Amino acid sequence: MSSATFHSAKVPVGIEIGPAFSRIYPPLPFLREDLEYSRSEFEPGGPHGYLRVPVEYTLCQFDAGDGLIVPTGLVPRLRQRLEKHGHLVNITDRRVFDEGSQIDPTVLARALGDDQRFLTAVASVSRGQLETRNGHEAVDRIVQIFRLFPHAKIVVAAATRKQVRKLAWQLRRCLRTPVGIALSGTRPGEGRLMVSTLEMIRCIAPIHVLILADIAQCGGMVAKQTMGHCAYAKRVYGFVKRGAQLGPANARCVEAITGPVIYRIGPELAIVSAAILTVASFPQAWKSEGLERKRKTVWHNTRRNDAIAKTAIAMATGDLNVLGEMGLFLDEPADVLDTFRSSMQVAILVESTEHAHELLKRLPAWEIGSQISDANQGPVTTAEPVGISGPTGMIVTFMWAALHGIDADVVIRADGGSTNFPLKGFPPAKEACSSGRVFFIDIADDFDNQAARASRHRLQDYRRRGWLIDSSGDRPEPSGGMQQATQPRRERRRRSKANHNNQQTKAAPAKGLRPDSENRQRPASSGRWDATGMRPGRP
Repeated sequence: MSSATFHSAKVPVGIEIGPAFSRIYPPLPFLREDLEYSRSEFEPGGPHGYLRVPVEYTLCQFDAGDGLIVPTGLVPRLRQRLEKHGHLVNITDRRVFDEGSQIDPTVLARALGDDQRFLTAVASVSRGQLETRNGHEAVDRIVQIFRLFPHAKIVVAAATRKQVRKLAWQLRRCLRTPVGIALSGTRPGEGRLMVSTLEMIRCIAPIHVLILADIAQCGGMVAKQTMGHCAYAKRVYGFVKRGAQLGPANARCVEAITGPVIYRIGPELAIVSAAILTVASFPQAWKSEGLERKRKTVWHNTRRNDAIAKTAIAMATGDLNVLGEMGLFLDEPADVLDTFRSSMQVAILVESTEHAHELLKRLPAWEIGSQISDANQGPVTTAEPVGISGPTGMIVTFMWAALHGIDADVVIRADGGSTNFPLKGFPPAKEACSSGRVFFIDIADDFDNQAARASRHRLQDYRRRGWLIDSSGDRPEPSGGMQQATQPRRERRRRSKANHNNQQTKAAPAKGLRPDSENRQRPASSGRWDATGMRPGRP
């Protein structure tokens, strides 16, 4: 970049923003720091057989009218630097957003808390980086973007074919809708949502929203190649994991594609120690379906409700002996156990007020939090947040908890449903917890196949969220189907295969020996074997 083509006087600067590239006029010399970077390349030679050679790269070029063409993602950075040097910046947006790039205002209005902050950032800016904690959270964010743009053609780009297939499977499972795949050597699939490799982006048109699944894999030369593929995308977003370390050159190339970070996740979340409560067998409901089955097996199940109430009181009072009788053991640090013995806030999550009143018979000092009226019990309301003092607590419905949040150290899920954990605000921030962690207890239902499948589905959801599952080998194993319901499917297959191989090994005879050849007895009429085990007619 020649310094003679730059202007140094403090004159007004105009920026024309385009879909992928923008124009700055007149160019100024101090912009050079944000548009140039160096990388090391290797050439043959030297005492070790190779030489490290620094190579200078630039992210801009001049047009015929003495203007500077830069990637649109760098415009916020360049504008901030221009204003810092005292220049008046005039912005002209040349982009045209069609119907597919428009948001659904009802989705934005229904969002709460951190989800609303995320969707607001996506709706207000057409290019930006979005922070996530892990891949599971990134999939949830993609689902939210899919619902925010109801008419958009959305493409999720990954670096490898394996990642493409995995993302497509996860999105199909969450959205229950067809998800297309675009891989090299194959014809791109169809659908409003597609998952593609980076090099196949150019084969998809039109693209209203482009999402880079992991921008850490899009740095360097890959970013320069991807920049051309993203030229016709109306909106471009990229996910970056919290704490990811990118070099200066890679960070600049990624910013050129997606722009700066527009959403950062909140404070570090508390650690979740989850445990599965085993309840003794209770009557099955083979002929019950729908609401009748739910009432018989969950809401009005005496043995199940007794176990939930007993566990809740033990957690609220810090009685480790009772928890041990229930099969719950706390292998936590000393400071966590001290906090546990002092006082714990307990909340029981139920599906309906009918189930809440059944638990209230066993917990008379507790309160109920609900947003709707119960036909038999009347309206149930409370203005206080979820929290307890001493051996009392709260029994709240999922609807109430979704609107008001949960301020508790122990959460007991008693609904027995098959859906993922629906509360977005759980777990709370680590600073909000006295011990930096919360306890979560679920019920392992196995009274029929449908309940066992629901228990396995909930357990898999907790593992995907990164929660610590209580699965120590020193603890008593649940009996019968309960053990099957809490074991991962892969582990059950491995154990079944190992048992099958062990049985074959015990039954197989030693090599070179015929089993029981000396004592083999065959009928004389068979004509093949005699009493000595030899064939007739042989000496």
